[in-house]
Amino acid sequence: PAASVSWAQARAFRLARMHLVDPLGPRSLRRVAHDLGGIQAQVHSAAELQAAVRLDGLGVGAVGRALYKSKTLVKTWMMRGTIHYLDPSDLPVWASASETRMTWNKPYWQKAFGISADDVEATLAIIPRALDGACLTREALADEVHRITKNAALDELMRAGWGSVLKIVAAQGLLCFGPNEGRNVTFTRPDQWLEDWSEPPPLDEALQA
Repeated sequence: PAASVSWAQARAFRLARMHLVDPLGPRSLRRVAHDLGGIQAQVHSAAELQAAVRLDGLGVGAVGRALYKSKTLVKTWMMRGTIHYLDPSDLPVWASASETRMTWNKPYWQKAFGISADDVEATLAIIPRALDGACLTREALADEVHRITKNAALDELMRAGWGSVLKIVAAQGLLCFGPNEGRNVTFTRPDQWLEDWSEPPPLDEALQA
């Protein structure tokens, strides 16, 4: 027989699993990112608040240090094409699972953005080469891609604030954020930035995880 679950029970289960009932200790930031399936981080201060209500005694600046010093979190575009802070060991799994939403293969996407699937596939090959051993600002990365491709439409998308093409590359696990250079964000390769990187698992395995 089907189990009977009340709304109160469902809410209690979610609150507990999201660490909102009994917050963890301040050293459990990576676990929180893992258990939440990523901390939504379009705004950094909002991500800090999400962590603070789940981690008793979390210090000021702890999230930033986790991103760029200890590297116990990684910043990237992933679910819904938005920025998340992930447990680094989860990034390959999410990258593999994201293959189910490759919208850039659809004609409507190519028409809207004015580039072809071949352009995107070329970018997926070029950007990891451009980022080899480097952290580059958006402008520097766009300059390198344009030097190789001479594609004006692609160049415009590379420099656009929404990061349409960069999101595609990030979702494949080929790009993540590095430390800021002044007021400018930088990008780098997760397989070189993260100490315990592993290749994305097969799609079926990733979806099961």
